[in-house]
Amino acid sequence: MVTPQSRTRRASSAGTEDRTGDTRPSMTQATRLLRLPAVREATGLGPTKLYELIGAGQFPRPVVLARTCSGKPRTVAWPEHEVRAWVTARIAERDARLGSGNESSKDAGRKRSESRDRTSTSRT
Repeated sequence: MVTPQSRTRRASSAGTEDRTGDTRPSMTQATRLLRLPAVREATGLGPTKLYELIGAGQFPRPVVLARTCSGKPRTVAWPEHEVRAWVTARIAERDARLGSGNESSKDAGRKRSESRDRTSTSRT
């Protein structure tokens, strides 16, 4: 039976971080598995690049859900929290690069357009 207290406990524990900084779901919280189309949507990467990164150890390995008669993986999926953590790490890397003195993409675009404007006016 679902009580208001159990609903509150479940809602408050979803997507939270424990004291160690671990964002993995707890054993009581369901882990959602993402199939390839959802992983592609979340990362913006195609299947070839995803499997390339997996082979290089730079992307989480999928969980095998079903195998063929010969034992080869047939159906795979990725734990959602691992895909989200990978995306978050890519964003953190980008922010670290921007914070280390590199210009932001907005500034770079403005400088390119200013340079283009100067070049086009000097030709006329």
